[in-house]
Amino acid sequence: MNERTIATLFRLGGATGRFLGPYRYSVMDLAMQVSALRDPARVARTAANYLQSTFAATEREARSMAFQSIKEYGRTLADFAWASAALPHELRRNVQLEGMEHIDAVSAGGGGIVAMCHFGNWDMAGALAQTLGLQITTVMNPIGSDTMTAVVRTLRERNGMEIFFADDAARGVLRALKRGRFVAILCDIPGGHGPTVPVQYCGGTVQFSSAPSWFARHTGKPIMPLACWRSRDGYVLRAYPPLHVAHDDTDAMVMGKIAEGFTSLIATQPVQWYPFHDVFALDLSQEDL
Repeated sequence: MNERTIATLFRLGGATGRFLGPYRYSVMDLAMQVSALRDPARVARTAANYLQSTFAATEREARSMAFQSIKEYGRTLADFAWASAALPHELRRNVQLEGMEHIDAVSAGGGGIVAMCHFGNWDMAGALAQTLGLQITTVMNPIGSDTMTAVVRTLRERNGMEIFFADDAARGVLRALKRGRFVAILCDIPGGHGPTVPVQYCGGTVQFSSAPSWFARHTGKPIMPLACWRSRDGYVLRAYPPLHVAHDDTDAMVMGKIAEGFTSLIATQPVQWYPFHDVFALDLSQEDL
């Protein structure tokens, strides 16, 4: 399918999602169940990550979590499409905001770096941020095919985001921070895009992006960890106290602290974590940290 066709399908999905309401999840659950059955390697890889993490004690439990995680990711996609057609008051209606004082403080100070991970729904967080009047710049990696990447970028830009790709984002991000914008970075990005540092995360050693720490050190802007996930009543958007990085703070120290916080959060909703890649691919000793 070409870019226009996929974009049209996303818009149709958004309109359908508004019509179906919460029943959009039932439709997507079925689609993701079929997808999982057609891609056993993905299920096995995800189950292996859960088994190595601190969240699953047995292979059976890890496999169950893998299927649930794939289902939850489908709901994330459904909500991404829905948000592209939703009105601001519809986005805000069932969202519980936590830590708004941290967002207000960072905003009053002239913006900063928002650290996130592959948990919950980061695109919903971006859409909600627009309803709060925040200016968001984000760094993204290619998503599947060139066409799919272009479509996701277009939909994010329609939500008011400024987009840069990870391989060539430094100058754009620095300009955005100087203009007082919020720069959102997914820290646990697989694929080796940009500088990384090994941290302890979800029970193993993982390479985290060191970009948040680097930008904070060179601009004086704070890092504010943030997460957005589905709850029984809708969504929770939680901002954490901002971290101020000193010049002698190491990337491993800063990103390790952020990884520790995310691990504790993911433990409360482990199936909204999406470990579809080789998360724990490193064999590093403690001395390497």
